[in-house]
Amino acid sequence: MSRFTIVLTGWLVVALIACGWLYRDNHDLREQLAARGSASLAATAAGAGSADQVDRAQAESRAATPRRPISQWLFGADRAARPAVAEEPKKETRQERRTRRQAEITAIFGRLDGESEVEYRERMAPLVKSMLAGPRKRLAEARSAAEKFAHISEEQRAQLDTALEDAYNEVIELANSAVESGELTPYSRNWSGLLGFAGGMGAVLQGTENRIAQILSPDQLRIIYDQGFEWGEYLGVSVPWEELDAPPPPPK
Repeated sequence: MSRFTIVLTGWLVVALIACGWLYRDNHDLREQLAARGSASLAATAAGAGSADQVDRAQAESRAATPRRPISQWLFGADRAARPAVAEEPKKETRQERRTRRQAEITAIFGRLDGESEVEYRERMAPLVKSMLAGPRKRLAEARSAAEKFAHISEEQRAQLDTALEDAYNEVIELANSAVESGELTPYSRNWSGLLGFAGGMGAVLQGTENRIAQILSPDQLRIIYDQGFEWGEYLGVSVPWEELDAPPPPPK
C-alpha cells in the first residue's frame, strides 16, 4: 500500500468520525431547542413559574433522551444488537483430509460398478486429454522456441521425435504393469508402489536424456537449458496417458 493510500484512508476515517460527532451534536441541539420551547410555552400558559423551573424542565427533557454511542450513528446500529457471528466449521484432521482425497481419486480414476474396460477408456480418455491439453500446448510451444534458438536441424528434430516416441512406449508399458500389479491403484494409498513407479520413470528419463545428448551438441543442450526448457517436464505431459489400460474393478 502506497503512502498516499494510507494518508487518504486515514483522512476518510477521521471524516467519518467527525460527521458522526457533528450529527449527534446537531441532534442534541435540536432536542434542547425543542425542550426549551416546550418549557417556555408551558410557563407562559400557566402564567407563572420561575427561571429555575424552566431550567429544571429542560434538564429533565435532556435526561429523558439518553445519548446513543457514536457507533450507532456511524454504522446504523449498536454493536450489541448485531447478530452473533457463526462459528467457523470444524477443521479437517489429516486423516479426514486424506480419506476425502482418496475418495475423490477413486471416484475419478476408479472403475464404476459394472463398467467394462472399454467403457472405462471411453470415459477417461476425453477427461485426460482435456486435463493435459493446456500443458501439452504450452510445452510444445516452448520446445519449438528452444529448438529455434539452438538451431536444431530437421534431421535432429526427427531423431528427437524417435527418441521421445520410444520413451512414451516404455512409460506406458511401465505404467500398465504397475496398474496390473497394484503398485498404482486408485482405490487406496500405496506410497511404496507410487515411489517404485517414479523410480522407473526416472530411469526412462535418464535413458532418454542420454540419447538426446548423442543427438545434440553440448552448445545446443546448453542453449535449450538456458531457455528454461526441461525434457523431463515435456516427457511427463506428452506421454499418451489416455491410452493406459483400465484398472481392475474395485475390491468388494
